[in-house]
Amino acid sequence: MESHSKSRMFIFIFIILCCIILKRAGAQFYLGLVGI
Repeated sequence: MESHSKSRMFIFIFIILCCIILKRAGAQFYLGLVGI
């Protein structure tokens, strides 16, 4: 049960990090497409 809660918290943090990275990379990618 403890390990399940730990892995769940890790996945939650991983998703947040992915969202932040996608926001920054996505914005640059979108601007690049618009620029071209």
